Amino acid sequence: MNEQTKNALIRGVWSVVRKCGFGPLVLSLYPKSTLVKNGWFKSYRRGVPIDAAGQPLPWLPYSMIDFLESRLSKELTLFEYGCGFSSVWYCSKVKQVTSVENNQQWSARVERMLPSNGRVIFRESPEEFVRAIDQVGKVDVIIVDGIVRSECYQYASSFLTERGVILADDSAREDFCSSWQGLEAQGFKKLTFTGITPSHFVKSQTSVLYRPNNCLDI
Repeated sequence: MNEQTKNALIRGVWSVVRKCGFGPLVLSLYPKSTLVKNGWFKSYRRGVPIDAAGQPLPWLPYSMIDFLESRLSKELTLFEYGCGFSSVWYCSKVKQVTSVENNQQWSARVERMLPSNGRVIFRESPEEFVRAIDQVGKVDVIIVDGIVRSECYQYASSFLTERGVILADDSAREDFCSSWQGLEAQGFKKLTFTGITPSHFVKSQTSVLYRPNNCLDI
């Protein structure tokens, strides 16, 4: 069989597969599929954000995960509003991770998963949740992915180092981003990433809020 005939046969088979609705099944078994390589099918089946090896991932668009993978370093410190599988992943990428969580059961579960360079602070009330960063001081990266997000942006930005950045999850939601005007006045710009996330199949959006000479080299 020559190459032209082979390619025509493959296209014909795929056409039948798509029309019969078997595409997702075939893709899940095709080793070169990006969804297989990044572990999306495994993540979807288990209902948790993990990679192909079963290791934790942040619940962020894959494009954002790829971006952070090459830019985070062990010289950086990170504070996270809202803990989870992401906390474990960040611990593998930076020097120190501190997360605050308002759900006591979940915070205890996540803390058991963390290596020695990570910790979780439990703060139940919204005001204490926002101010938990007081215990840490200046950090290079702040993740906002929990309750009272507008208040978190307003309060936490003053705890960034000169090169510090903010990662804003679910940045398409206006109610989460209502306080960004103040950050823009401080010189912050926005770089946005969209796409599917581990275990989910709807488009998500996350943004990086940054200033010149930032720690992610944007």
